[in-house]
Amino acid sequence: MNIHKTIRTARPDLIVLTGDIIFSPEVPDPDLTIQKIAEIFNQYEIPIALTYGNHDSEKYVLRIELLHLENHFKHLVQKKNKMLVNDKLFYNIEIKNSNEELIHIIYLIDSGDYAKEDNIFYDYIEPEHVAWLNTVNLKYSKAATNVCFTHIPLIEYEEAKDNIIKGRNNEDISSSEINSGLFSVMLKHQNLKAVFCGHDHDNDFAADHLNKILAYGRVSGYNCYGDLPRGARLIDLDQNNDIKTTVIEYDS
Repeated sequence: MNIHKTIRTARPDLIVLTGDIIFSPEVPDPDLTIQKIAEIFNQYEIPIALTYGNHDSEKYVLRIELLHLENHFKHLVQKKNKMLVNDKLFYNIEIKNSNEELIHIIYLIDSGDYAKEDNIFYDYIEPEHVAWLNTVNLKYSKAATNVCFTHIPLIEYEEAKDNIIKGRNNEDISSSEINSGLFSVMLKHQNLKAVFCGHDHDNDFAADHLNKILAYGRVSGYNCYGDLPRGARLIDLDQNNDIKTTVIEYDS
């Protein structure tokens, strides 16, 4: 199986799933499906972090239920500074070195599914989560390289695509029309370096936008649209405050 091959090749210290883990309109038994997905990752003693996409909660399962279904994963990360708003969860992970010193903070921010407001299609990161990020990250000033993961790309990805470092922009940027201000918080915090998202299956670029990295992962599943070869993004956060990232393709 491709997931097994990728894990054994990359040997990651952490696995992050950025949503659309299930396509809920076609999954009438989400509990069983999540359980089967968890069984793949449970074979490895590697911590795993999750956030969710728009397809995970479209029909047969509620967003709050997804959080309960995470219990199928044996090696879930320890979630710090949790905040639940409208059934969407914000939390962070603390990464320490061998001396138990904090070196990186990883934020998981649920960008939701579909907006409740008229004339807005995709949901958006809650303003309370953005304010909480601003507050929480102040506590982690000694961690020099902190990054965020979410599902729906920030609206700033539209400008970022003009300064792509590597990768492809093969489809429109499908952001929400609402800008919750997360990128402005990143600009205030020098140690907030990057955002990684999913959502747009035919985009896999990493771009420099005002000295911050805005990047996509790589589509991993086959029961969905997209012409890019399936794979995963490997991210290396080193202790020199650098971020190195590349895409691993299943067939490589």
